[in-house]
Amino acid sequence: MKPLLPVAALAIAAATIWLLASRDERPAPDPDPGSASSRPGEARQQQAGAERRAVEPTTNVVPMTPLVPATPIEGLLVTGRVLDATARPLAGVALTFLPPRDAWLDGDASGSTRVASGATGVDGRFALRIEEPRELVLLVEHPRYPSASYVIEQRDRAVVELGEVVLHTSLGLVVELVDAERGQPVAGARITVAPVLFDPLIGGALAQRRIVATARDGKGVVYGIGAGDWTVRVEADGRATSELVHQQPEAAAITPVLRVVLGEGHALGGRVLGPMGEPVPGAMVTITTGDGGATVVTSGTAGEFRAVGLPVGRLQVRAETAAFEPVEQNDVPSPAATPLLLRFDRGLALAGRIVDAGDGTPVEGVVVTALPDGGPPLVRAHRIVRPATRSGRDGSFLVEGLPAGRFRLSFSSDRHASQRSDVVEPTRDPDRTAVFSLREAPLVELVVRDANGRPLPHAELEMLPADHDGTAFAELLCRATRDAPAQTVRTDEHGRAALRAKSPRFRLHATAADHASALGEIVTLDLTATKVRLPDVTLDRGATVLGRCVRAGGSPAPDALVQADPVGGDTPRRFARTRADSSGRFAFPPLPAGDWELSFVPAEESAARESAHRFAATRIVVTLRDGQRLEQEILER
Repeated sequence: MKPLLPVAALAIAAATIWLLASRDERPAPDPDPGSASSRPGEARQQQAGAERRAVEPTTNVVPMTPLVPATPIEGLLVTGRVLDATARPLAGVALTFLPPRDAWLDGDASGSTRVASGATGVDGRFALRIEEPRELVLLVEHPRYPSASYVIEQRDRAVVELGEVVLHTSLGLVVELVDAERGQPVAGARITVAPVLFDPLIGGALAQRRIVATARDGKGVVYGIGAGDWTVRVEADGRATSELVHQQPEAAAITPVLRVVLGEGHALGGRVLGPMGEPVPGAMVTITTGDGGATVVTSGTAGEFRAVGLPVGRLQVRAETAAFEPVEQNDVPSPAATPLLLRFDRGLALAGRIVDAGDGTPVEGVVVTALPDGGPPLVRAHRIVRPATRSGRDGSFLVEGLPAGRFRLSFSSDRHASQRSDVVEPTRDPDRTAVFSLREAPLVELVVRDANGRPLPHAELEMLPADHDGTAFAELLCRATRDAPAQTVRTDEHGRAALRAKSPRFRLHATAADHASALGEIVTLDLTATKVRLPDVTLDRGATVLGRCVRAGGSPAPDALVQADPVGGDTPRRFARTRADSSGRFAFPPLPAGDWELSFVPAEESAARESAHRFAATRIVVTLRDGQRLEQEILER
């Protein structure tokens, strides 16, 4: 019965709030002629006070007496009501609780996760539950009102009533588009308005953006524009794209009108080629106009690209891809008389030859990666790239496409210990006679057994970096920084396995059918040894978790990606993932005992940022015991 207590407590708290809210909305009874409220003077004062509160924009949050439920609940329940400036309730207002931006990884707004989200009802009321009470930011969004955000501090009570959150209307912005040649209005154009700067509390990932289309008179009305600087981008067929910065006033007597004159739009086409004249598909081509506006297109399978809506004047064209340094051409005329050719340069290179430190024989198949020394990673086309190659039969290698700078070469092979070179600098004609020696890695042997001590044949062992804590984030970081794929082997009929210790510190992750996986403690070895015997690895039965993924509306989430992440505990465990079936049902292989965080992402969600939001909106924590079978629904809040 214990798992039902938080749900029951929450239901009692919600019922208490609903009853109190319903009681507040009942029609007031006729006043007693002898009561104080029936006096004409006080009645007029109350009416005047209500009218004044309805139009005064002096405060956004009106404190109210907190509602305390009869039974304590886990976490924090935040309630309130959203009104407009005339005290009318606003339905469908989106409410999102976010951690402050300072708490996000590396200050990256794209990594933000929603702690809780919801929307107001027809009466403007909302009630959102937060599992872990802490300082948060409440983001309030409505398409016809400027967005607002509030800091919610930690509370020592179960329910916090925010009171009346008031959204004030703004005059908005009228964008009028006129054709430069004929002076006629431009209908059906796309207007995109976004803030130049973003709220430091919520970052740029959730910064509001308004998109409207112009009517027959060439005008488009953009609502919900608060005071400040906004970027206005206008796109129309056959006309030059225009992008400018508009400053919305704090207060004005009339709605601001922004008049934009669109000139004739021109096209620019061409091809992106490699150093040998070969076509380069998938290159990112950025075309920048004289006023700073940018148009981005991608090259096709034959390296071709085409951009439209470019103004008359001089353009800057830049092509980027992962394999080469960017190529750029300035003062490109628009309109252009001939197609534009963008050709990548081979860049600088590093070369050499790899031999075995023991007998001096060439080592084939070594993964050689060039890593910047002491500086930021190499970024091309908005992606982190790591130029790499493999050594040939004679041990030689050549890493091309490098910029000028200082690098270290990282070497990784199946039989040799991973290592990095001293600092080297790439050149146009690299020294191919440079020799790099690799020492053979120690052979690590061990046996995998079940809980009864019997050997487990066909179990799988994976060697992971020492800093891998078993979470999905650690796996993502490991893939981003790993020089070569992880080493994986299987045990023989007697449960025995042997691996090469490429690094002096590592963890072993063991899996077997019908058993819970095991993530071992950190192992530290001397790489000068030839063979090392490690203690046996024991796999327990674990716990079976199965259930169903349910969307916010109550419908199943077919083909959802379901994830289990370890939470705390002394024994390291590794995350697990599975895919739900067409009815939203899922089943994990046996998981080790302990606390786990379960969450899912619907199959249609592909963007990393939205996936993070979905994970946060479906997250629950369960405690598993060895041999347990748990049936659990994962509900989207």
